[in-house]
Amino acid sequence: MITLASSIPPRRAVLLGLAAGLSVAAAVAIVAILTHSFDETDARLIATSLGFSVFSALGAAGAPARRHPKLAALGVLTTGAAGLGFGLLELAIWDQTTTWAWRICGALAVLTLAASHTSLVLSARRSSDSQAITNLTVISVLTASVDAILALIAIVGLVHHISSSETRLAAVLVITMLLSTVLPPILRRATRSTNSADARLPLTTPLSGAARAELHEVAHRLEQLAPRTAGLGHEIQREAVRLRELAE
Repeated sequence: MITLASSIPPRRAVLLGLAAGLSVAAAVAIVAILTHSFDETDARLIATSLGFSVFSALGAAGAPARRHPKLAALGVLTTGAAGLGFGLLELAIWDQTTTWAWRICGALAVLTLAASHTSLVLSARRSSDSQAITNLTVISVLTASVDAILALIAIVGLVHHISSSETRLAAVLVITMLLSTVLPPILRRATRSTNSADARLPLTTPLSGAARAELHEVAHRLEQLAPRTAGLGHEIQREAVRLRELAE
């Protein structure tokens, strides 16, 4: 999985990981249904394939950060956590005598998800980002980190009862994280579109009197030359008219 994320583009790695996992899961399910032999082994194979898809996607999210000089450590941590999480998932799925593997795998999955989110958000930053986009990026990372900490507390069992107010707070943090994650790329695209539109605007600065006089003079000289050119006289006359129109 780590080799897959580093040897090919991240987006392609995500797609290939998802496609491979979903394909295997679907194949196992189809064979089990057709042979009427769906049992725990088939369920474990399907869970393994789906887990591979999820952790491959999370691990591939760290690839852009690994190529960034300041985010390389975060990218390596993200990919490594994804690989370790998948290994713990396999242990939890196939070794029924262990109960701790599920809890640790869940905690590691939350950490990997938070690291993947941070890798994608920070590696998407641009030097041309406005202050609003920068603030949204900071909010996105902070709220995702708080959400991950709250989830870890619940998974490891440090809190046995969650009140309704705490649930509402977590929901608000999740919504804030999603909004602050989605808005920066939208604002970047909107800014690029505005700049491109401004670059295509025609110049509307009025000509000075001297410039208009010069254009009229050029048009007059062209009209004088027109009779001397046998086959181009008509075209020269037409260009002279256009120059007079520009001058006005």
